[in-house]
Amino acid sequence: MLLWRIEYSQHLEDCLTGQGARRHGGRWNRKGTAVVYFSSSLSLAAFEKFVHAQPMDKDIALYAVSVEASDDVVKRGARPKPLPHGWRSPELDMETMQWGSDWATSKESLAALVPSTLLPLECFEHTAEFNVILNPEHVGMKQARVLGRIPYAFDPRIWKGA
Repeated sequence: MLLWRIEYSQHLEDCLTGQGARRHGGRWNRKGTAVVYFSSSLSLAAFEKFVHAQPMDKDIALYAVSVEASDDVVKRGARPKPLPHGWRSPELDMETMQWGSDWATSKESLAALVPSTLLPLECFEHTAEFNVILNPEHVGMKQARVLGRIPYAFDPRIWKGA
């Protein structure tokens, strides 16, 4: 399965290390836990990146990074059951962050499948579109490989009113 993320040019070489997530934390990980966030489609990856973008970022060089992970790895990926109560909260939720950090620390699987807060939950429940977190400290990470780094830019029409 192809997984996607939109990455800044200065992070292309280390985009699979999870160091950004380790330094800053994220929706599904606490600060100090390395994970790498991906999406099941390029369009969702772009949407996920754009929601964090600022108007001053519109001229920053971006790349669409495609990574190949086996279908089996994704199918066996951990899924939060039940979803943490505040997983969709605009503010980061400690229970959600803890779930992801506990998953990563356990090293039970290379991948975790989680819903995107930007899409209806049904997309995740029906495995249509979702986010995938990879654990860079899992032994299986050696099998995940970057297939491409394609220059990417948001269509200028997206920035209307900014």
